[in-house]
Amino acid sequence: MGNLVEAGSKYSDADRRSAVAQCMLLGNVSATARATGIPRRTIGTWTQSDWWVPLEAELRQQIDDEILAQTLQIIIKAQAAILDRLESGDAHLVNGEQVRVPVKARDLAIILGISAEQYLRWRNLPSLSQKEHVLETVKDMLRNLGGQSGTAMCCSNKDSQIAALKARIAKLELGETSDA
Repeated sequence: MGNLVEAGSKYSDADRRSAVAQCMLLGNVSATARATGIPRRTIGTWTQSDWWVPLEAELRQQIDDEILAQTLQIIIKAQAAILDRLESGDAHLVNGEQVRVPVKARDLAIILGISAEQYLRWRNLPSLSQKEHVLETVKDMLRNLGGQSGTAMCCSNKDSQIAALKARIAKLELGETSDA
């Protein structure tokens, strides 16, 4: 953001940035005025200025970027710790000494399931449970398509059911699970 200070203003760019940040944090002009020492009326006027919303967006983006960077650090460290345990085992105290014990198969299965689901979500792919739901729904629809009570269906009814099946499969692939 460029220069926010108007000619002859008593408040600096830093004061204005602080007011925007405090208002984002505290949620209202009165609390911001108390926190910054800037009159409520001045801050109220600033909220209507053409620079307030873009500056607020800029500050939100900076916060989002910081949170993303920290979250990625957490993910990387957690993955490294999980890989260490997978390769070397969990640390346990046995007779006062630290011993590495292989990870239990149940825990390995949980790690695999969660990691696979998260990978699919990260790549915007349908989850394993969504795929299973799609397959079960398709099986049910195909069973129903074969006819009710062993009676054969006429072609027009079968065609409409096939069209409905295709539409339902498309919805399920998009993650829409409601039948409405």
